[in-house]
Amino acid sequence: MKTKVVTGKRIEFLESIRGLAAIIVVLHHFGNMFLPAISNGTDAPSHTPFDLVFYNTPLSIFFNGNFAVCIFFVVGGFTLSYKYFQSNIKQNLLSSVIKRYLRLALPVLGSMVFVYILMRYKLIYSLDIMPVTKAYWMINDWKFTDNFPDMIWKGLYNTFFLGDNKYLPILWTMKTEFISSIVIFALLPFLKKLSYRIITYAVFLYFFW
Repeated sequence: MKTKVVTGKRIEFLESIRGLAAIIVVLHHFGNMFLPAISNGTDAPSHTPFDLVFYNTPLSIFFNGNFAVCIFFVVGGFTLSYKYFQSNIKQNLLSSVIKRYLRLALPVLGSMVFVYILMRYKLIYSLDIMPVTKAYWMINDWKFTDNFPDMIWKGLYNTFFLGDNKYLPILWTMKTEFISSIVIFALLPFLKKLSYRIITYAVFLYFFW
């Protein structure tokens, strides 16, 4: 029996891969916070003799956040392109960019508002538990002051165009994801012919390997 892999606008097996990558990212950040050596090897303190053993085996893939983020980037680029190549609708570049921006900006801004509230009411205790977690990478995080309008501006502009991730370190991906989306949308109309597409892919692989 043939399995249906495309439902509506979603490709099911890619959604599954993206879900697994999301779990790896969660485990990676859990490791960064509570078991730093499992995620970062000898660059971070160990809690048990098994931390570095785990890091140096194939099991480390379950805490490899960078690998998972690369999967997100590749799958994201593929799905954006797939929708274009599968439809006969002429793409509106500006409309596509605006929709992509809003889809990314709303959750980013929501998460930053949440962190702002935690900071405003002194509800972040990462420094207090640092002697236990040994996650010393957080020593300089969340030690700044901003007013609410500044936070909104940073969420809507700085995050996507300047790579500002002061509120949430994990937002470093947003600039890469948004700018890459613009590049993809701009290139798609020129990649309709397979030969051109392969040449362009080869050039990009060469420069960004």
